[in-house]
Parts: sequence; structure tokens; C-alpha cells
Amino acid sequence: MINLVQTPYDLNSGYPIVRRTLEDKKKLVRHEGFGPESCCATIEYTLRGNSRYAFGNSQMQVQMPPNIYAHNWVKLHGEMTALVAAIRRIERVDSTSAVLPITSAYIELRPCEANCLPALHNMLPDNITVYFSFLHPTQVDQWKQSARALCAA
Repeated sequence: MINLVQTPYDLNSGYPIVRRTLEDKKKLVRHEGFGPESCCATIEYTLRGNSRYAFGNSQMQVQMPPNIYAHNWVKLHGEMTALVAAIRRIERVDSTSAVLPITSAYIELRPCEANCLPALHNMLPDNITVYFSFLHPTQVDQWKQSARALCAA
């Protein structure tokens, strides 16, 4: 079971994972191909006793094995891009653990009920907290406005 917690969209958030995601988003939008209206997420995990973070964005290209798709990459939602990055880093150190050492996640938009939330339920450990700031799909326009303001500051 995933614990969903709505939290303010704020660089001064009391949650370090939220601050880190928004700071990384501000840096990312300076690069070509990334804009404020591309969804960002961060996965927090434990590796060798230390908290680590994997950032993801819906415009990032995730490398795939060759000759499967037209390109050797795919684009995923922000939370899935972050999750793939975290899993790849974890597997480099410990590929034998049955449970991923993921401790929390932050996604700008609440995972959608149709696709993203069921996928997260299948991949994340039980009782993990997933923080989000805006409801999907009812607050998408508010998110876009807030994301543009954040990235312009």
C-alpha cells in the first residue's frame, strides 16, 4: 500500500525530497528540450547505509537495449524515469535484494489512477510515502502556472 501525501509546491518545503526535486527542476529547464511543464519526480533510496536520490523528468531519454524500438531510448513519466534511474543504481551495488531499498518519492502531480498508481503499487515497497503537490487531472493548470513561476524565479 502506498501512502499518498499532498504537500505544498515550495522550494522551502519541510520535506527535503520536495526541495531537492524543485531545485533540480529549476536547473534542468535551462537545458534545451526541457520546460517547466515537463513533470519531475525524485526517488529516495538507501544504499550502503546512506540516503541517495534519483531524479527523473518526463522529457529524459531512458536508454534501452538496441534493436527493440526505432531508437535505443524511450521517454517515460517523471516518476518512472526516476524509478528506473534508482533501480539501475541499486542493481549496480546489490542485485540480490528482493525488496528495493526505496524510502520515499515525490512527484509534482499525483499519480494517475489508471496507469501510474497501479504501476507504482507493483514496483514500490509496501507502506512507502509518495508526496505530490497537485491533483491529476483536476489541478494540472495550477501546476503549470506554479511550475512556470518556479522556473522563472
